[in-house]
Amino acid sequence: ISAIAQEVTQQMGRIGEVNQFVGQLDQMAHQNAALAEESAAAAASLRQQASQLGLLVSKFELGRPVARPSGEAPVVLLQRA
Repeated sequence: ISAIAQEVTQQMGRIGEVNQFVGQLDQMAHQNAALAEESAAAAASLRQQASQLGLLVSKFELGRPVARPSGEAPVVLLQRA
């Protein structure tokens, strides 16, 4: 009976450890879900900002390149539409 009681005590300890690990996994799953929601919101915000930037940039028209001395990179004049 003593050996059985000892085994039961050990098994209860193992069950407690398993329960603790399951609780930690549950907590991590909730954290991952929250991070996924934050990432989705950030991506939506970036999409909106990129769209707004595209609209702003589209208001510029490229002009003719300005002549520069040889060896220098050409410069393009921008004009607002």
